[in-house]
Amino acid sequence: LLFVVFSAEAFSGYMLPWGQMSYWAAQVITNLFGGIPFIGPELVIWIRGDYAVSDPTLTRFFMLHVCLLPIVIIA
Repeated sequence: LLFVVFSAEAFSGYMLPWGQMSYWAAQVITNLFGGIPFIGPELVIWIRGDYAVSDPTLTRFFMLHVCLLPIVIIA
């Protein structure tokens, strides 16, 4: 569990500069969730905050990186 949380923390931090590499990494990682049966497409839209990787996606990953994941790591 700790490995998964630290991997998510590293990936969300990798996305924050929002360059081309970060954009395409976000595209690939969010599309991985689309492979989950039944809820995949809705989960991808929920994670992205929109139908495409854009500003809401960056905001969600920033909040994940700064607020949620540090609390999970401390707990």
